[in-house]
Amino acid sequence: MEGGIMVKHHHKLLPFILLFTFLSPLFTSAENAEIIVGPYLQGIGEEGITIMWRTNIKTEENTVFWGKTVELENEVAGESNVEWHEVRIDGLEPSTHYFYKIESDGAESQIYSFYIPPTDNFTFLVYGDTRGVWDGWRNASIVAKVIEKENASIVIHAGDIVRNGGNEEQWLKFFQISSWMHNKSIYPAVGNHDLPIHNFVLFFSLPGNERWYSFDYGNVHFTFLDSNRLQNLSQFLWLIKDISTESKWKVVIFHHPPLISGNHYPPPMMKIWMLIFYLAGVDAVFAGHQHYYQHLKAGNIHCIITGGGGAPPEDAGWSPWNIFSASAFHYCKVMVNEEEMRIVSIDAEGNVLENFVIS
Repeated sequence: MEGGIMVKHHHKLLPFILLFTFLSPLFTSAENAEIIVGPYLQGIGEEGITIMWRTNIKTEENTVFWGKTVELENEVAGESNVEWHEVRIDGLEPSTHYFYKIESDGAESQIYSFYIPPTDNFTFLVYGDTRGVWDGWRNASIVAKVIEKENASIVIHAGDIVRNGGNEEQWLKFFQISSWMHNKSIYPAVGNHDLPIHNFVLFFSLPGNERWYSFDYGNVHFTFLDSNRLQNLSQFLWLIKDISTESKWKVVIFHHPPLISGNHYPPPMMKIWMLIFYLAGVDAVFAGHQHYYQHLKAGNIHCIITGGGGAPPEDAGWSPWNIFSASAFHYCKVMVNEEEMRIVSIDAEGNVLENFVIS
């Protein structure tokens, strides 16, 4: 009798058992963690560096393993329950190579390396206007591959990283094509296409308020401005104080060019900026916005437009203050020591467009 009851009971539950068996994976399986961006480097200094990355889900156990050998004898734990990860490593030494990898809930990167250069003799790169949506990021990828081969530890971006700053997919694509960011620290300026600002400040870890900021490396003082906010009083007052540094070399970076050839005239506030730069002894100003390379000079200030990072190319105009122009995908290589600052513009095929020295 009992056996008959049990058989009848299972017969009634059979459809529910089959349904539960079919649906249970949908409720019980957790999505595996994956690293979808990075790791990439930020905030290189004489004694430390910041490592960032993005996972597809929030992860609990996040760690950077690092050291002077591939044994990676040190580790630093990151924050839990986040998708965007940021870990600072301190106690580094100049003129030293380091190796590192990241791990988030079992997902780990390969081993990468970075170099802390000597502070009195180092190289940095500058380029801008990568926003490669128009050609599927083809030319931006080509420029990024050439940059990856350069022996430099700092890369400066002059703005317009993406076409639409509110589109997260475009930002992710920029990081994914920029494999040089595994071993070089990026410092960007805000371009007009990078707005609204929320993704910019989320994806980067920068000094100050992250829209205008500065830092020193060796004998160079780098000042970044937000040229989308020319009339901002807070930025103006900050600039006057910041640019009064006694550093050997002074380099200023922002998106919209202060000088330009052709029928373009800078707004009055940009002329005031240039007067401040002149009085403070600024050596070089890097900008983007125009999609070509151009070297202009006002007084003792060299103005370099480097907007050839992948955006649709444009023809450069001409004016009396124009020293050199080229319509080409390119980047600039800047080699600094105590005696001189050498600036070399290089196209995507590796050809030198211009080579000059500020001494």
